[in-house]
Amino acid sequence: MIPGNEYSFTLINQGVSVPNQVVTIGQRASVFGDENLSVTTTDANGTFTALIDEDGKWFMRAAQIHLRPEIEDIDYEVYIATLTFEIK
Repeated sequence: MIPGNEYSFTLINQGVSVPNQVVTIGQRASVFGDENLSVTTTDANGTFTALIDEDGKWFMRAAQIHLRPEIEDIDYEVYIATLTFEIK
């Protein structure tokens, strides 16, 4: 990857693309917090684009919450996906 370019990614869960999913993209600044945050949503094909505008450690994360009323003592399940990478 080259800083300053936009890149496309596809979010996939169990082999199926995930449409209309909120994705957070940012840089790890320190243990005290993140910076350069942006939020986007996948399209109908589960694809989104992200501007990777500088060197450093980056992350992308998405979370899905599924209500589970059919399971006793469980209200919901949460699935979290995180991709981390570094550009030098």
